[in-house]
Amino acid sequence: MLQTFVTVAATRNISRAAEQVHLSQPAVSLQIKQLEATVGTALFARHPLRLTDAGEHLLVNAQQILAQWQQTLEFVQAEQSLVAGKLTIACSDTLMRFTLLDKIALFNQQFPQVHMSILNRTTHGAQQAVLMGEADLAIALYEQDHAKLIHRPLLEYQEVAAVNPQHALAAQNTVTAHRLVQENLLLLEERTLSRKLIMDWFASKQLRPEKTMSLGSVDAQVVLARLQLGVAIIPEFALPEDLVRVGIRGLRKRKMVIFYQRLKPAAQAWFRLIEPRG
Repeated sequence: MLQTFVTVAATRNISRAAEQVHLSQPAVSLQIKQLEATVGTALFARHPLRLTDAGEHLLVNAQQILAQWQQTLEFVQAEQSLVAGKLTIACSDTLMRFTLLDKIALFNQQFPQVHMSILNRTTHGAQQAVLMGEADLAIALYEQDHAKLIHRPLLEYQEVAAVNPQHALAAQNTVTAHRLVQENLLLLEERTLSRKLIMDWFASKQLRPEKTMSLGSVDAQVVLARLQLGVAIIPEFALPEDLVRVGIRGLRKRKMVIFYQRLKPAAQAWFRLIEPRG
């Protein structure tokens, strides 16, 4: 019944929903009426078909319940073997490319029966993907404990200033916040935790960057730094050979962790493979 409700909500059409859940239109309509009778209120407004406020609220919970049910089925089906089914990891594109590619390749070699998916998400988006049942694991920047998620350490890294060799800062080993704040800073978008932590660091020193450019990826930061259009603040592991690394004095190391709710066999195998460390 919940799957029928979610399908009708997604299609906004009884006949199309009936095709997808392999039921007749009257059977779909009956299930919706029965569900509305159970909750005691209308879930859809008609003409055109759309969710009511109560329907919107139920949809979020229904999606979580169905995702948890699917995870339970996969877990039960996989118990008889080491790993089986699917493994979905939510993490940033940068982290995947620079720190996880070799692990992903090795995992696929060792466990070819597991269908592996990688979702490109920010820290908050990765955590939400786990909470909503869209991902098994979230590999993300750590700021503080999450009330509903367990976390394990993965790695620590330093963010550095990346500049063109012709840039004035290229001759320096390190740069202070007071000097850095004068530059045109090439930063990730404001919605990212990395950007927030950098701006909070400046604010803790009663500083505010004069000029910043918001970019959607580390690749874009690197390209503009090559063109001498600013100073890119990026993870040290993403620093290309043709840019100069300048340490940022007083900027603490970042922690990358793995968030999860529960571990099915495929996720347990992934943990054993990558051997998280503090």
